[in-house]
Amino acid sequence: MDTKAEHARLKSAEKILVQFPIFWYSTPSIFKEWQDEVLTPIYEERSALLRDKKVGFVLTAGGSVSDFSELDSASESGIERMMFPLNVSFEGVEAKVAKPFVIFSANAQNLPLQEYLNYAKNF
Repeated sequence: MDTKAEHARLKSAEKILVQFPIFWYSTPSIFKEWQDEVLTPIYEERSALLRDKKVGFVLTAGGSVSDFSELDSASESGIERMMFPLNVSFEGVEAKVAKPFVIFSANAQNLPLQEYLNYAKNF
């Protein structure tokens, strides 16, 4: 992974939109590697690279909303609880994290394209 190139892309970005499928209530390993290689130096160096940049997440999830309901707490949805480590890691580098936009496979025949585009534009 070219960390310097990734840092240059992040520096020039107004907003950062991260999209990935949820695998076993977690991120794919390549995204974890990106966090390790790209975010860790920003955190360790206390760099201002992501300070106040908006970060949004688009998740594709198998199943339906109810498949994540067993993770719900009194104050958070299952998705919000699952996103906690990611939110903390991006907030740790002083980014502003938006609530995620989730596309469930139960909606595969009726993809929420307009909602997706609105989220990508306005998060």
